[in-house]
Amino acid sequence: MVNTKHTYEDEIGQLATLQQDRRTAIKFQNQMDNQVQAFARTKLGYDPFGPESDRESVRKQAITLLNLIDDDASPREILRKFYTLTPASLNQIVSVYRNVSNTREPWDIFRANIEGQMEDVAETLPVYPWVKSVRGFSSLGLAVIVGEVGDLGLNRRRPAGVWKRLGYGVEADGYRQGRLPPGLSKEDQKDAWVGRGYSPRRRAEAWAFLDNILLRAQYQKGIALGPYGNYYLWKKGEYLERYADEKGGKGHADKAARRYMSKMFLRDLWREWCRVVPA
Repeated sequence: MVNTKHTYEDEIGQLATLQQDRRTAIKFQNQMDNQVQAFARTKLGYDPFGPESDRESVRKQAITLLNLIDDDASPREILRKFYTLTPASLNQIVSVYRNVSNTREPWDIFRANIEGQMEDVAETLPVYPWVKSVRGFSSLGLAVIVGEVGDLGLNRRRPAGVWKRLGYGVEADGYRQGRLPPGLSKEDQKDAWVGRGYSPRRRAEAWAFLDNILLRAQYQKGIALGPYGNYYLWKKGEYLERYADEKGGKGHADKAARRYMSKMFLRDLWREWCRVVPA
């Protein structure tokens, strides 16, 4: 008897390959963005040895300046806002920005094409109808998660493997997976994360689609707009009480509630995958 069971291994493999290509495009895009931002910061008087508050201020100014250039603001408008810049310095920044933008464009096109292919593949997966019903989550988000995790239902007993793969796991000491003791060198940090199966890059991918985009669609101005917004609201209240006496407690509570909300979404996605994708 011929086994006609479709386990979607080919689609999972396609998404893993496409996600690798997407990561390559993002890497080059980020490199070029960082280079032009660094050049703009230098022209704005950035001092790498100055106080952190001053450095952060100049970083924000550089981003604002480049956004104005991208919006085709007039030199007069830009110089009025950034009065420490000379016309010659502004011309240099504009020239560098335009040249980098031209170099970046092929990577923008390449990434857009890759993401279009990823969306097409993701929409053939049997979990897609459920994904489509979730406010704020997209076929690209599904494609990226499958591309990073692989078979979401590899472990049919619990979703812990999915959580850990995307950086939402909890260690034996009760702390989140990415948390490390202070004072470690960069090499020691990398080694510790490898030992925990933690990848900051994968965590950033999940953060973009879950902690950020999903939350903004599910929760706005104190009102939950969906079940995951309710999870966020509930856990944030709990965490605010827990961290009430800690410095930065509000920020800590927000981040912890976002992680909890994201884990609940991944749990539900895992359940749906186990239900509709054959083992």
